[in-house]
Amino acid sequence: MLVRSALFIVFASLAAPALANGVISEFPAGGVVFKQAANIAIAREDLYLSVREVRVRYEFRSDASAAETHTIGFPMPAVPLDGGPSYLGGGSIEQLADPRNYMDFAVKVDGKPITAKLHEYAQLEGRDITAEIEAAGLEPLLLAEQFDATRFDRQTLEAFVAKGWFASAPESAEELWWPNWSYQAVYEWEQAFVPGETVVEISYAPLNGYPSDYGQVYEGGGEYDDPETVAATRAEYCIDDAVLSALQRHKAKGGYEVVTQGYVLTTGNFWKGPIEEFNLVVDKADPAEGMKNLDLVAFCPLEAKKISDTQFAWQASNFEPDRDMRVLYYSFYDIEQ
Repeated sequence: MLVRSALFIVFASLAAPALANGVISEFPAGGVVFKQAANIAIAREDLYLSVREVRVRYEFRSDASAAETHTIGFPMPAVPLDGGPSYLGGGSIEQLADPRNYMDFAVKVDGKPITAKLHEYAQLEGRDITAEIEAAGLEPLLLAEQFDATRFDRQTLEAFVAKGWFASAPESAEELWWPNWSYQAVYEWEQAFVPGETVVEISYAPLNGYPSDYGQVYEGGGEYDDPETVAATRAEYCIDDAVLSALQRHKAKGGYEVVTQGYVLTTGNFWKGPIEEFNLVVDKADPAEGMKNLDLVAFCPLEAKKISDTQFAWQASNFEPDRDMRVLYYSFYDIEQ
């Protein structure tokens, strides 16, 4: 955990557990967090969610009589390095141009881009092992293809395995050593809050979930689905009768796939008072080359209104989030007869 002055960075955005059968799990990111902001409120938060991009714009208001400087932290979700099924957006972290910025994180303050300081962590089974592995000569971001096992004698390598840091000890020098821990980046910057308004804008590429072998859980349940799981899923995403009816109409000619997405909203409660104005837009558009827009979307609250062919909006005043955002996108495909 990272503490600077009044800052308390919450690791509420650790990776969700990987599902079975080669499923890609989602990794929700969190918001900027204070331990308690006595003088600084979120006057407005505009949140945009889509399968390719998340954007959030904060209008902070300082009620202090003089400027205050605080350390702001934005924790990214922990991501696995073990080469397992929970990989990033259809590829592994090794394939990224900048593995340390694995979600294309960017921040602006009052319209000007800033460079945030990077802190790196290694998480293993919910435990921070960063200091342990660094003392042993390892780095939190340890890519299997770049790990030089010849730096260590066999006894040391086997000790790493015994600690659970690696899945196994390869016999051949050609085999890869896969770390068992997850890597987490936390971005930090010094933020001066002058009396009045400060605008902070953050954007990143989300790590979505792509479940498989889910039966009829996302369409109201079937004969072989656990009723409690079905009910919990409907409540989690606010899957209403209109969505279920649309699914049934489409199933007459084809099937569907789902994409899940999370966003940590409850960190907004660490600021002074409620979020005075909250604006949410969920967009089922997919601008990626060769991809079609998603067909349906389900999320809470049900009161969200359609504002375009692909976008849905919801607004609230004096908003105190008691749950995090969960969004479910449906993509239809036809089955040739």
